[in-house]
Amino acid sequence: MLLILRGDPEAITRRLPLMMLPAILVCFASAQFGGVGILTFAHLFGFAVLAAAMTEYRTEKGLWMLALLFAVIWSAFIVLYMYGQLTDLRRGVAVNGLLAIDVFFTMFLMRLAVRFLWKTARVNYLISMSQD
Repeated sequence: MLLILRGDPEAITRRLPLMMLPAILVCFASAQFGGVGILTFAHLFGFAVLAAAMTEYRTEKGLWMLALLFAVIWSAFIVLYMYGQLTDLRRGVAVNGLLAIDVFFTMFLMRLAVRFLWKTARVNYLISMSQD
């Protein structure tokens, strides 16, 4: 578990793709019960899909470009989420406690995904360049 929290590509690509089905099922269940947690589990599903796409990062040449593209996209999501939350705070919009917790865990997952993608891209780039 600690390796996953550190963004270790080997641990994430081995364990996280198994979370795709439970994450999407919890998303659908959450939508039926008011939507609490839907952001977190939707991003967990996306992170699991990314992990499944990167399973061959040690052998597939050039996968670092895809990893960097996804890292840029997920980083943009982080910036947009933060901008939206700060704008709401500045305007004095009432903050729903459950939504704030959901956004917190979503941001944590997104940060972990960007760390994973960066490490995956770095390892794959080094492997790609050494094979030339």
